[in-house]
Amino acid sequence: MNEHDSKAKARVERAADALLLKVGGTWHLTETLPELDEVLPRVAGRCRVRVVPADLVEWDSSLPLFLLRGRSWCQGQEAPLDIEALPGALQRLFQLISESEASSPAATARR
Repeated sequence: MNEHDSKAKARVERAADALLLKVGGTWHLTETLPELDEVLPRVAGRCRVRVVPADLVEWDSSLPLFLLRGRSWCQGQEAPLDIEALPGALQRLFQLISESEASSPAATARR
């Protein structure tokens, strides 16, 4: 695999019951990352978004942060975000960051 192949990637494919958000490559905060607005389509109505790994090499907190933005997009669409196909360690990191965000002063002020 060359350096170009390992960059962070995200793309969407339509499946019968969901949008598949495929994430792959190497995710690092110091690198250029995919823009969520360029990845997720502008769709109306509820459509489950299932996040699946596709040649996912490694990640730091940049991937869970990307997924948090994805969750916000899903909430705006009234669509569930399903991360169960992701590695357990990534799911746990996403959960920790989600909990941290929920308990932040800014989140508390919005309540």
